[in-house]
Formats: sequence, structure tokens, C-alpha cells
Amino acid sequence: DEKNPNQIIAELVIPENQGGWFINEIGLYDEDDTLVAVGNCPITYKPQLSEGSGRTQVIRMIIVVDNVNAVTLKFDPSVVLATRQDVDNLITSKMANHEQTTNHPSATTNSKGFVQLNSAIDSNLENQAATPLAVKKAYNMAVDAAKKAYNLAADALKKANDLISTHEKSTNHPNATTNSKGFVQLNSSIDSTIENQAA
Repeated sequence: DEKNPNQIIAELVIPENQGGWFINEIGLYDEDDTLVAVGNCPITYKPQLSEGSGRTQVIRMIIVVDNVNAVTLKFDPSVVLATRQDVDNLITSKMANHEQTTNHPSATTNSKGFVQLNSAIDSNLENQAATPLAVKKAYNMAVDAAKKAYNLAADALKKANDLISTHEKSTNHPNATTNSKGFVQLNSSIDSTIENQAA
């Protein structure tokens, strides 16, 4: 016991698939099957799953000794179970050590890892990651560029329409001759000798 060095705590975890009997006494055996401690406990029924109920039962025995140095504890890793607090403490300790170390792989375009953030939108670096601010800047620039392109296209279309309209209204066109293209008047006569009209 971390809080009381003169106490030894023994725990037994009975899985939910074992049971069908009452528990009223507890005993602790050593490696030679010698009963080294015995005690009473509140009468508890340990059900089986086939009875419609099941639970994991934890039995704890606290042994008070005069001389802790005279007691040697040997653990079999295949049967010893860690408590929730033991696991939480281990995780907390490991995470604290992990967070303080800088021995982490760097991210690349081919593998995962740690990466530095970058808010620039004109960077050519491939070992840093864009921040939301950089994405927002790039998005705003793209929207502005699209608006400008749309406005330029709209202006060009208006100018083209204006030129076509002006051209269509204009009468300043060359007349067609037998030597050059141009505007020509139609003629339905079959006995005409005019060469500046079209049949």
C-alpha cells in the first residue's frame, strides 16, 4: 500500500462468466499452496451469466504486517491485473514524458509526422501546413480574381456587342463589283446587263 507501507493489499478479480456460489470467507495462498492469511467478508452471491445476471467481482484483502522487509512478493504477469488507477497513472506518466520529448518524425509528402504551421499564401514549402488563415486568404484572392475576370469578360462582351451594333447600323460599306466583295442590290430581271447587282 503506497499510503501505508505496513499493509499489503491482495486483490482477486472473478470474471463475470464464473460464479453460482456465495462468498463468506476469503483466504490467501502462497506459491506452495500454504494458507497464509484468512478473513471474513460480507456474504455475497456471485451469479453466473446463465442465471440472467453477471458481474465482475473484485475481492480485496488487506494484510497488516510488522516487518514489510520480511515479506517477498512475486507476481505472475499472466494472472496479475492492473487496477484502473494503475493504468491511469501509467498513461499520465507516459504522456507527460512523451509531450516533453522532441524526438518526433517530421511530416513529409510521403509520410505522417509533426509539421509546422504557415499562414503565408505564396510559400513554395512542402514541409509546412497551411493554417485556416492562409486558406481564407487564398479563398478571398481566388474570389477577387474570379470577380475581376468576370468583369473583364463582361466589358469585352459589351464592347463586342457595341461594335457589332454599330457595324450593323452603318451604311458605309463598299459596293460589290466583279473584282471585289461588298454590298450588292438584288435584281430579278433576266434580260439585265448590269454588272453591279446580283441575280
